[in-house]
Amino acid sequence: MPNTQPPAHSLPAHSWHLSKAVTVGNLIAVWALVFSGLWYLAGERSRVDGLQLTVEHLKESRLQDQARNEKRFDEIRATMQRIDNKLDQLIMARARD
Repeated sequence: MPNTQPPAHSLPAHSWHLSKAVTVGNLIAVWALVFSGLWYLAGERSRVDGLQLTVEHLKESRLQDQARNEKRFDEIRATMQRIDNKLDQLIMARARD
């Protein structure tokens, strides 16, 4: 069976061709992609740092709120104890009468 493909040097101009040459456009495109990727990552880093500060602030605020709530709870407990003592005194006074 005879070879029906034309020789490589007579291929038409629109056929696939791979070149090892690197064009200036390719270099600029790759540089732009790398630069924009690094810029994006730097922005993400600053957002993460901001969020870490927010989380730390919220933790401190939560601890302060918890301490304040415990203090108020102790005050309420003391007030309830005084009310209980006064009620006991009233009941004892009524019982004597």
